[in-house]
Amino acid sequence: AFLSLLGRARAWKTAIGLISHGAWAAAFLGALPTLLLLLSARRYTFHWETTLLSPDAFVDATRALGSLPGLLGFPAPGDTQIAASLGAQPLAAGVQADWSLWLIGCVVVWGLLPRLLALFACVLHLQRRLAGLTVDPGLPGWLDLRERLLPTHANLGIDRPAPALDGMAGPITPVVAVDGRAAVLAYELGPDLAWPLDGLPAGVVDLGRCDSREDRARIRALLGAPPAHLLFVCDARLTPDRGAAAWLDELRRSCPDLRALCLGGTPPRLQAWQDILSQQAVARIPSLDGWLEHIGKHRHD
Repeated sequence: AFLSLLGRARAWKTAIGLISHGAWAAAFLGALPTLLLLLSARRYTFHWETTLLSPDAFVDATRALGSLPGLLGFPAPGDTQIAASLGAQPLAAGVQADWSLWLIGCVVVWGLLPRLLALFACVLHLQRRLAGLTVDPGLPGWLDLRERLLPTHANLGIDRPAPALDGMAGPITPVVAVDGRAAVLAYELGPDLAWPLDGLPAGVVDLGRCDSREDRARIRALLGAPPAHLLFVCDARLTPDRGAAAWLDELRRSCPDLRALCLGGTPPRLQAWQDILSQQAVARIPSLDGWLEHIGKHRHD
């Protein structure tokens, strides 16, 4: 993966050069103390030997190699000392010291410094390449993370708060009930809840289920002659929304006695229904028998 990353940044050659020049620089840094120690603790002699080249060729080569080290303070043997090194006679101690310093200077200038310069250039080039490296979301390896890094859908939250419901439960003008009928209405009951309810008397009108806009239009037409008592049966497993609140408000304005029966549901959902019923001033009853008893008392009265 790292080599692939360097390849996309066109920096893998620079990385290899960094490793190579770093290894050679470390080798020269280790060779210099060893060379100083050996030249300081042992005696070495310097002799040039050749068959084809003339003595002047050695003089020119020694001058050329010692020119740059001389700028850094490493002395080079003179022409006479270089010529004397071509013979078999041992050299003086001073001449041997000059040859030793010339050798150390050549190792530093022609061995260590080029590696250090190349190493520094590789570091700068690699940093510039990696700084411009960006993530390409079109690569196959990023497909699994694309939705997390660049999601195509964003949750914007609630665009505006729900309208206040405090004023919806204000006083209303009671309508006149027709012949004291009682009716029940199912609001978005789940398919696992049977309808009509068990134990529903024959005198109670069943307005059916209200699950769509067409059902609401049908029920509005039936409420043209509003019943005296209406039981609103809801599925408390569902969370009430603005549509439920508006429908409750419309029903309570049409029926003089509107009660609600919540089926099933967890305590948090039941509390949510209780809150919306309280806002609409709709009483909640615990069971169908309780509602039947309630309408029975009203008839006797």
